[in-house]
Amino acid sequence: MAELEARIAPSAAAIGAGSWNGLANPDGIADPHPFTRYEFFAALEESGSAAGKTGWQPCHLVLEEAGQIKALMPLYLKNH
Repeated sequence: MAELEARIAPSAAAIGAGSWNGLANPDGIADPHPFTRYEFFAALEESGSAAGKTGWQPCHLVLEEAGQIKALMPLYLKNH
């Protein structure tokens, strides 16, 4: 069994929609909660709403095993 490795991803885009949504909706339900989806976090970050200059620096925690993302926790560093 490979060891889990933790890393910080600087944006939702650095994780990717496929990995993010696969973890947020592992059962593949037709209408998952919108505030857990990649598209929500990517929109916050790409619009500049969640960015270092607004006091919300993305720093998402990612756990990987053998190079495959096994878990993630969306996090933002509050700096103001």
